[in-house]
Amino acid sequence: AIVAAIRDAQTDHGIIGRLIAAVDREASPEAALEMVEWVTTHRCDETLGIGMDYSEVNRPPELFAQAYANARRACLKTTAHAGEFGMPWTNVRTAVQLLKVDRLDPERWALDHPIRRMPGLGLRIHPNTDDPTLHKVTPTRAWLMMVRDFGFSLDDLRGFMLNGLDAAWMDEG
Repeated sequence: AIVAAIRDAQTDHGIIGRLIAAVDREASPEAALEMVEWVTTHRCDETLGIGMDYSEVNRPPELFAQAYANARRACLKTTAHAGEFGMPWTNVRTAVQLLKVDRLDPERWALDHPIRRMPGLGLRIHPNTDDPTLHKVTPTRAWLMMVRDFGFSLDDLRGFMLNGLDAAWMDEG
């Protein structure tokens, strides 16, 4: 039904939609493997990759290493939420080094967040939120915070916007 709606929106209104299948990190690693297997077996053009959502508490990224390896083997892009809700920074490292995510979706906007140093370290960031109700940050507020709380310039914001376009896994078309 979702794919049909995406195709109808493109045909009827020129709106292009794409999907990221979500691993439920509160479920078992075996359930994640099953989901990735289903996605790769029944893959449609609209599905670009997998992500990992829900509470990170007691559910470290390494539990899902095999599911991510299988997704990469199937040429799916990968992303994951990591380092949220006070979870250790090592979850971010694990998502990058072990899961080898193409994109990281951190949420923690505390003033001690190392985001100020990330561009200088070669990390390509794009401020956003996937759940304004849960995180209490709208996409517009996320961009405001980049200037107000983290001291980034308008030129920095332009670069972050281009990062977001690159991270959207869009093809040239």
